[in-house]
Amino acid sequence: MLRPGPQPTRVALSQRASRRLWVVAVLDMTAVAWMIAIGNWLDQTSRLTAVITLGGHHLLVLIMALVSFLMLAAAALLTDGFTSANKLGITLITVACMISVIALAGALSLILLLAAGALLLGFVARLMFGR
Repeated sequence: MLRPGPQPTRVALSQRASRRLWVVAVLDMTAVAWMIAIGNWLDQTSRLTAVITLGGHHLLVLIMALVSFLMLAAAALLTDGFTSANKLGITLITVACMISVIALAGALSLILLLAAGALLLGFVARLMFGR
């Protein structure tokens, strides 16, 4: 007797995960737009702005963000808008998010640096001028 093969199982994704995946896709397209518009300028202006482009490689950031967005777009189609996914969908989402983290790491590190600097400045100002 032949037994039926394993049926593909789908896992429901939470609303929070779905929203975050859409946010990552939007951030990827934002990075693509910024790299097209001012990527070369970010590379050449200073070492601080070159951090956004991973040390002066805006084309690499552009390609990685675009690939990540396309993978997330394909995953959105396979997962019914990030609502439920099978093994292929989860794998595609995972790889796309890893690429996206690398592509957006420079911008995130600069944002964190500015936030830490503002926090430090606030503490120093409070010590100097506070009661």
